[in-house]
Amino acid sequence: MTQTRKYGPIGVRPQKVKSKATGKWFMDIPSSLTSTGKRMRKLYPNKTEAEATARELKKRLRMHELGYEVKKPLSGLTFSQGVKEWEESQKRRVRTGKLRDASLTTRMNELKPVQAFLGDYSVTAITTELMEKYQERRDREGCRSATVNSEVASLKQVLHWLVPLGHLQSVPNVEPVPPSDIEHEIPTEDEVVALIGFLPEPLKLLVRMMAETGMRPGEVYNLPWRHVNLKEEYLRVRPFRNWRPKNERSIRRVWLSSGLRAEMHRLPKNGTFVFSGRDTNKPITDFKKALNTAVEKAKLERYGQPMHLTPKIFRKAFATWQAERGVSPSILQKQLGHAPGSRMTEQYYIHVRDFAVKEAGVELPMNEAKDILAISGNADTEKRKVAA
Repeated sequence: MTQTRKYGPIGVRPQKVKSKATGKWFMDIPSSLTSTGKRMRKLYPNKTEAEATARELKKRLRMHELGYEVKKPLSGLTFSQGVKEWEESQKRRVRTGKLRDASLTTRMNELKPVQAFLGDYSVTAITTELMEKYQERRDREGCRSATVNSEVASLKQVLHWLVPLGHLQSVPNVEPVPPSDIEHEIPTEDEVVALIGFLPEPLKLLVRMMAETGMRPGEVYNLPWRHVNLKEEYLRVRPFRNWRPKNERSIRRVWLSSGLRAEMHRLPKNGTFVFSGRDTNKPITDFKKALNTAVEKAKLERYGQPMHLTPKIFRKAFATWQAERGVSPSILQKQLGHAPGSRMTEQYYIHVRDFAVKEAGVELPMNEAKDILAISGNADTEKRKVAA
């Protein structure tokens, strides 16, 4: 006869091998209590330990039936320690191709000022009030609202990652900072041509490619010659070495204008990448300084000040120009590497320029109206004379 002891729905019985007791004991947990929906058996070295565990589980089940929840003790992990653990997990995602290395680098840069402010706090002590104080501090430091919101989003991403690990129960919420009233400085096509004239080689071609194709800066920087087909006038955006496109939609074919193709034919092809730095086997990484210098030399201004142009602006300019030409959203989304029907295309990339608003103005045909009003006025005068 099996010597099973019951602790509510949980049973404890001795282990036997060929009808002989081994001294070890099983704890049987029915399928109704497991997360897998299958019966579970756990083996303990002795009866005392098995029964103690069964009694504790019975107690927890009874408390749950009465409406009480047994809370797990929270750790005293600091935010800086949490960021370190989160970074290690994200590095694993990078190594397995689930995350782009550039995305992780961006997140870590956003977390630097957050750690400076919250690094020594326990993750359980981070509240909505603390987040709002961080927003205030960054505002006093002159940071743009978009920057502050991105930093807070990275903070919350780390906290959300720590919840299932048991370090905190929930993530506090905070309102984003309202967007700043900033004029989007979208250059005209003529301004980009003037800018290119003051850029050094081969940055002239690099900017032309961005402006004519709407490619992301990273897609152009990491473009190898092996992904360029000058004969059929297209190039391919696809993974290469450690670099990966932003998402699956970003993997696409980009068509070249005949002029851009001719210029690329003249480029030296003695390296791995179309646009390389001093090391021909490494891609260019940035050209902001050269861009600012060219803006000054070309005398590109807005409201009496030099235009603020970044490498990303040419993608927005491309989208804006195409929208003004009447290119359908579906084609533009394909060109930019966006998903069909994506709201991001219009929300973040297309900006209506002043001249387009001016040309779309309405003027009533007042000259024609004057003649009509004059005739109407004469008729009313004649009616009054007859009535008199």
